[in-house]
Amino acid sequence: DELLAVAEHIEIANFPEASRAVAKGPYDVSLVEGSITTSHDAERIHQVRQQSKVLITIGACATAGGIQALRNF
Repeated sequence: DELLAVAEHIEIANFPEASRAVAKGPYDVSLVEGSITTSHDAERIHQVRQQSKVLITIGACATAGGIQALRNF
């Protein structure tokens, strides 16, 4: 019930697993999960950070790179 109450007061700007819609920034808070594995990903996360008052990473991949960070090129 609490989650539904919160949902009434927020706008989800980009959630590819649920919708193709993307709202332009600026954003108050951005929640980010997953690894940065391509130059496109890196550019996108920099854009999101520039447009966000606060950026919060969720999980090992977004926070420290996860298993992908162990790659040895």
